[in-house]
Amino acid sequence: MHDYAKSQLELTRKTQIGKKLAYMLRYGALREGLDVTGDGYVSLTELCEHPLFACLSTEELLREIRLDAKRFELMAKESQYKVRARYGRKFLKSPYHEGTKVKRLLEILIVFIRKHIQLYDFEEFPDGYLISLIIKRLKLDRDLSDKVLRQLLCPAISHLDLCNAFVNKGTIALIPTKCPYVTWLSFRGLGFVITDHVLALALKVCTFRL
Repeated sequence: MHDYAKSQLELTRKTQIGKKLAYMLRYGALREGLDVTGDGYVSLTELCEHPLFACLSTEELLREIRLDAKRFELMAKESQYKVRARYGRKFLKSPYHEGTKVKRLLEILIVFIRKHIQLYDFEEFPDGYLISLIIKRLKLDRDLSDKVLRQLLCPAISHLDLCNAFVNKGTIALIPTKCPYVTWLSFRGLGFVITDHVLALALKVCTFRL
């Protein structure tokens, strides 16, 4: 039993490291202040210096990357290691103007809307891109509640990524009426709420990913 508990603990630890790496190498590196090359590589040294990986040595992080070669690609150049995600790279921009600590206007706007989201009615909001960006940020920060998502759904949305979001069937059923022009919808990670009825509703308005 003791050996089983240890193995489960190690599995949990590896899963957490993998999730942190996936976040940094697919979305968060720029937002977290790391340098990213044009083809998506991040310095292993910079990764190790980030607080997310403070409990790991360079050797430990390197080993985890090598063991997960299906998701992460390692490159050695002049005795320096760089790593990138093999797929799914959609980096969020840094919140600051390049080379400064001055926040971008878009970042200030998103932070303000998130803080006061209950004050807004998005029914006639014209910028679907901004709404999608707010939803993505809320998901990454694990702040996207079912109530908030219902408030954000609006006709301006054309792409809606609900991958691994915390939503219920009732909210999904609202999409065809609240987002009548949506053309792309992701249901990945939502198998527990996807029923034949929900799929039938989704098929009326969009293409989708399970």
